[in-house]
Amino acid sequence: MHNMHLLEREVTIPELLQQSGYGTAHFGKWHIGMTSGKRKKPSPTEHGFDYWFGLSNGAHPSHKNPVNFLRNGKPVGPLKGYSCQLIVDDAIRWLDQKESPDQPFFLNLWFNEPHAKLAASDEIVSLYGDLKDESAIYSATVDNTDRAIGRLVAKLKAMGKLDSTLIIYSSDHGSYRTDRNGGLNGNKGSNFEGGLRSPGIFFWPRGIRGGRIEDTACGSVDLLPTICGLIGIDEPASVHLDGADLSPLLTEKGAFRRDQPLLWLAPSSGHLATLRDGSYTLMGYRGYQLPFDHVRFNEVLRKMAELAGIDPSSPNLIQAVSNTTFSSPEFQRLNVERVRLQTFQEAWIPAIKAGGFGRFALYDLSTDPLQQNDISKQRPKVTERLKKKLLELYEDVMAYAPVWEPVADAYATPTAASPARSGTRQEFRRPRNDSPPSPKVLTSSATRSSRKLPNVVVLLADDLGSKDLGCNGGPVKTPVLDSLAARGVRFTDFHAGAAVCSPSRATLLTGRQNLRTGIYGVLQDQWHNMHLLEREVTIAEVLQKAGYGTAHFGKWHIGMTSGKRRKPSPTQHGFDYWFGLSNGASPSHKNPVNFRRNGKPVGPLKGYSCQLVVDDAIDWLETKANPDQPFFMNIWFNEPHSKLAAPDEIVSLYGDLKDESAIYSATVDNTDRAIGRLVAKLKAMGKLDNTLIIYSSDHGSYRTDRNGGLNGNKGSNFEGGLRSPGIFFWPRGFRGGRVENTPSGSVDLLPTICGLAGIEKPKGVHLDGADLSPLLIEKGTFNRSQPMFWLSPSSGHLATLREGNYTLMGYSGYKLPSDQARKNDLTRQMARLAGIDPSTPNLGAHVVNTTFSSPEYNRLKGEFVRLRTFQEAWIPTIKAGGFSRFALYDSNADPLQQNDISKQRPKVTERLKKKLQELYEDVMADAPDWEPLANVSTTPPS
Repeated sequence: MHNMHLLEREVTIPELLQQSGYGTAHFGKWHIGMTSGKRKKPSPTEHGFDYWFGLSNGAHPSHKNPVNFLRNGKPVGPLKGYSCQLIVDDAIRWLDQKESPDQPFFLNLWFNEPHAKLAASDEIVSLYGDLKDESAIYSATVDNTDRAIGRLVAKLKAMGKLDSTLIIYSSDHGSYRTDRNGGLNGNKGSNFEGGLRSPGIFFWPRGIRGGRIEDTACGSVDLLPTICGLIGIDEPASVHLDGADLSPLLTEKGAFRRDQPLLWLAPSSGHLATLRDGSYTLMGYRGYQLPFDHVRFNEVLRKMAELAGIDPSSPNLIQAVSNTTFSSPEFQRLNVERVRLQTFQEAWIPAIKAGGFGRFALYDLSTDPLQQNDISKQRPKVTERLKKKLLELYEDVMAYAPVWEPVADAYATPTAASPARSGTRQEFRRPRNDSPPSPKVLTSSATRSSRKLPNVVVLLADDLGSKDLGCNGGPVKTPVLDSLAARGVRFTDFHAGAAVCSPSRATLLTGRQNLRTGIYGVLQDQWHNMHLLEREVTIAEVLQKAGYGTAHFGKWHIGMTSGKRRKPSPTQHGFDYWFGLSNGASPSHKNPVNFRRNGKPVGPLKGYSCQLVVDDAIDWLETKANPDQPFFMNIWFNEPHSKLAAPDEIVSLYGDLKDESAIYSATVDNTDRAIGRLVAKLKAMGKLDNTLIIYSSDHGSYRTDRNGGLNGNKGSNFEGGLRSPGIFFWPRGFRGGRVENTPSGSVDLLPTICGLAGIEKPKGVHLDGADLSPLLIEKGTFNRSQPMFWLSPSSGHLATLREGNYTLMGYSGYKLPSDQARKNDLTRQMARLAGIDPSTPNLGAHVVNTTFSSPEYNRLKGEFVRLRTFQEAWIPTIKAGGFSRFALYDSNADPLQQNDISKQRPKVTERLKKKLQELYEDVMADAPDWEPLANVSTTPPS
């Protein structure tokens, strides 16, 4: 019915790549013009493809066993299978048969699914519902396409091509199903977000750092300049591109700029134009009428609905009837008439070119993502500014758009009228003769002078695995933390300050390696003189000095007065108020008896530790003397450390009430619920948007099944013991919805908080951590002046150093007095009493962290803990000792740290050894010598 098609003068992606030596091939739906009868139009060949296998429009009679595929213009006849799989079959065959296997290639795969007429295999449909359910069939076509893409990805991997292949995935527009567009306004055919918003996935292991989420507004109009930018070829000369090069966003190099706003035109729609600039969307409504037989169109639509059994009052009836799988001769006849009535007519072009806009509407997607509220009257200056831009772009496009000769009697038999084509490619190239607009200047929200100081909340779990949370792919339902991660920045390569409790907490608070701060190992106040040295500068002290109110809630475990042995409390470390415990909740997380408030016992409490901690935090917020004062809340939960306890109704969600794994999961779930109450309180107070919330764990889990299969667990300097969740949330301070893969950790928190709040770091203090704020606010350059490293002087794994993808493990070259035989005997006895299989991996952690308890078990556990505890008498041996050997791991190629490559990478090993030894000597010179307590191994705990 049309002469129009993609003009041959236009320069396409395949033409550019073809000129750069690429082999080019198209597979699947085309739908931008193909010869029909005597009406000749350019094919994919004329648009730059060496080979093509596809269709003019949709698969017929459905996705199953289509009969209308062409190969290089010639019909291939009926095919067996589903369209998406057939397309991939041919793409794989083309890859196998390429004349030059080393030639770079461009594959353009345009699937028919999930467009009607729908079809997928029964076994896939049944995964989503009844075999006749339109929604289930629709889902199954998407699923089937994903499986087909999986075969292509597997082929590329088998060929050794995957890492050097740029894969881009999207859709041609939104779905016709209103339930599949995320509640956005509009759907297919609409210029609201529901019709335009599409998936956007960019994958290129060798060229783009993955694991990230990008929120910059962009679209498929940007693909041509982006591909040019990524592979380093020139954009087409003398061609005005409406899209922008996204490569700076993808490669994280250079500055991204968009010279003109995103623009969509639908001249035969009431929504004539949409312009997107930042978070604003301006809708321009058509100011002219087109000849359209609404009466006949609605009559045809009603008849089709009646035949197909569709309610005529259904919303978006046009899409419902046009995409139904129902078929009959009468329905098909009516559908042809409907399509002809509804189809754009080339005879309308003069009216379109002479017309313009009737009215405008403005929406702010940052506050109104569903586009429900027209704010054009409330934002008149914004509206006028964007109207001016839209009118300029509209006039420019209309001047450039060709006038097509309409086909005579388009609703009758097509004629042989030739399409309107004139001139050569060069005649129709419009130069960029306008100077680009000045780029926007954004003021960082982390500039102290431009806004109030952010509130700061640090949330720390105890013994949580890196793969426990839902947002990290874990088994626990954590909707609150998942939401903070989704709206914030989630770090995938985040690390605790140490693999055990006390050292990790000391590092977090100070930004310094724990031995420098006085903490050599897990602290038992009744057995140790060591504690966090009062000379150390903590986050609380830095913020207190900057005018913050400061409070600590929950576990402390870096030194607290025990009997006559006086040690600095949280008060001496910068906290105005504190409510917490020296170590773990006793007798368990339920109804603990050992909490203190500002040093004074509060007696038995009713409830669970995580909820009690949040209760007190909320009470402190409500009773603060100065409600406008910025605050720092340091909330260190006991969960999921043993002794485990959680409400039965939560435990039952994960398994049997006596199942250790289920109770463990329930303590994490319960903590998430507690955090949810705190977040709700901050929101109710109007404080949430300007509160920086940071969430992590003090180290990996003692449960090997919760660390994502990583080597090691709690107590190990391998990744399983160090890798922790890392969530940063601050709506007013940085753009959320992102994933960050840069190696980082809690050692970075003090300098990062200073950087984000615009506060000076402590002077005269060597910080081992780095300021992550450039990564978070996306301004400036992130710099780590020294590698991340961890020391565990009483472990065989004395030290771990991380630089980039490389991890160097240094093993101790000295022996410490340890009755290993007795520890093993005690472990076996405790396992037997608790009913734990003695062959269980990491048996020591399992028996110590079980919920089982008895007088005999507790006696054995006390002896075991004393034998395993760091002794200050070892310090001279540690300081005189060093390393025996080293192992090197590449986390990129070997994330599970299974293969020591120190011999294969001798230069890297030597370079990192030198750095590690320098850092080790520096720390040891800084670490204090603690006087050991007399007879520490036999003194019972208080």
